[in-house]
Amino acid sequence: MDASSPTPPTVTPEMAALLARLEDAERRARQAEIELQLSRMRIISLEERLRLMRIAKYGPKSEKLSTAQLALFEQEISATLDEVAAEAARGPLPESPAAPAAPPAKNRKRHPGRQTLPADLPRVVNVIACPPAQCVCGQCGAETAVIGHEESERLDVEPAKFFVAVTRREKRACRNCKHGGVATAPVPWVMRVGYLLSAIVMAMQKEVRSGGYIQADETTVMVQRPEEKKGRNHQAYLWQFGNPGGSVVFAFHLGRGGEAAESFLGGYTGMLQTDGYAGYNKAARSASVHAGCWAHLRRYCVDAVKLNPLDAVATWFVERMDALFAVDREAAEARLTPAARLELRQEKSAAIVEEIHQKLLAVKATVLPKSKLGEAVGYALGQWPGMTVFLRHGEMELSNNLAENSMRPIALGRKNWIHIGSVEAGPRVAAILSVVETCKRLGIPVRHYLADVLPGLADRKASEVAGLTPMAWKLRRSE
Repeated sequence: MDASSPTPPTVTPEMAALLARLEDAERRARQAEIELQLSRMRIISLEERLRLMRIAKYGPKSEKLSTAQLALFEQEISATLDEVAAEAARGPLPESPAAPAAPPAKNRKRHPGRQTLPADLPRVVNVIACPPAQCVCGQCGAETAVIGHEESERLDVEPAKFFVAVTRREKRACRNCKHGGVATAPVPWVMRVGYLLSAIVMAMQKEVRSGGYIQADETTVMVQRPEEKKGRNHQAYLWQFGNPGGSVVFAFHLGRGGEAAESFLGGYTGMLQTDGYAGYNKAARSASVHAGCWAHLRRYCVDAVKLNPLDAVATWFVERMDALFAVDREAAEARLTPAARLELRQEKSAAIVEEIHQKLLAVKATVLPKSKLGEAVGYALGQWPGMTVFLRHGEMELSNNLAENSMRPIALGRKNWIHIGSVEAGPRVAAILSVVETCKRLGIPVRHYLADVLPGLADRKASEVAGLTPMAWKLRRSE
C-alpha cells in the first residue's frame, strides 16, 4: 500500500448503528412518498367519480358546472333542473369574491304603464256596489246617484274540468296453497297487437340477418315476476339488432349474458358493429368483421374533459375524434357512395386514426388506469382492431349511434310505464317496438301500416306473413 494513501476511517459500532438507522429512515421516507403518491391518485379517482355522479344527477346541461357549483346544488336539495341549467349558463365561479362594482350611470326609461288587454277577449263584468253608508250624502242626507265606475282589468282563466280515469286490472292469487304467485290481467288491446305482430317480427329477423350489416345494442327494462321479493322487479334486457336504413328487431331476454346475442346472431356471416361489451364476442366469431364504435370511445374522453376541462390530452383526443366525424359528415353532405366515402376516408381519416393510436400508446403509461382518461385509453387500445374497420369498408358507419338512438324511446318510456307486467308480455312488447322503430326508419306512417296489416292477420298463412313486414309493405306501395 502507498504510504501517501489516506487511511480509511474506522467504522465503530456506534457509527454502523447510526448508518443503519439512517438507511432505514431513508427507506421509510421512500415508502411514505410512494404511499402519498398512491393516495393522491386515489383521491383524484374518487373526485372524478363524485363529479361524474353529480353531472349525471343534475342532467346533461350541468356538464358546464364547476365543482364548486355542483357541490352547491348537492347541498341545496330543493333546486330544480331549470335552476341548474340557469346556473350552468353563468360560467365558472370566480376564484375569490370581489368587491361589487358601482353600477354605471344610465338614463332610466319611462315605464310604459299597464298595457291594454286584447279587445277580442270576452269580458266578464263584476260590478261592485257601494255599501249603504256610501249611498247617502254625508252633508245633506240625500241618496247619492251613480256617476260612473272606477274600472280595472286583469287577465283571468276559467279552470278546466279534471277527472281521474281509473283502470283496475284484476289481480289473482291462490288462497289454497299461497305459493302460485300473483297474476295481473294484461292490458287487453296492446298485448293482443303484440301477439299478432310476433309472426311478422319473425319474418323481419330473416330480413335483418340477410342484410349483410347489423348494428346491435341493448338496454335495461324492469319486469314483474312472481318469484321476486315483494315490491321488487327483475331487471331484464331489450336487445336490438338492425340494418342501417332497414329493418330493426328487438328481442326480450331476462339477462345480459352472451347467449342473448348468440340466439339472434349465431352463425351470422355478415358485418357486425357493436360497442365494447364482451357479450357480443362469442356471437361475433362467425361475422366477417366486428367493428367498434367511435362515438362510444369519444364519450369516454368527453367524460374525462367534463371532470377536468384543463386536461389537454383528453381535449386533444376529443378534437381529433371530432375531425373523424367531420370527414364522414362531409361524405354525407356530398351523398357519396360507399366506395367514394372509403376513398375520402383513406385520404383524410387514416392519418387521424394513426395519430390517435400513437398518442394512446404514448400516454398509456402516464395515466391512472382507473381515472376517466385511463379508462378511455384502456378501452381504445382494447378495442383497436375494431376501431379501424371503417377504414377498409366504406359501407361501415363510424359509430353505432343509429342503434343507440333506437333505444331512446325505451329510456323515455321507462319513466312512464315503469315496468313490463309479466315475463310473457316481454316478447310482445319487443314485437311492437320492432315494428314501430322499423316504420320510423323507413318513413312509414305507423298508423297506416297497422291499419292495413292487422285486420285478418290472425287468419293469414305463414307463407303470407313475409310479405307483410314494413320493408315489404313499403316496396309494394312504391311499385
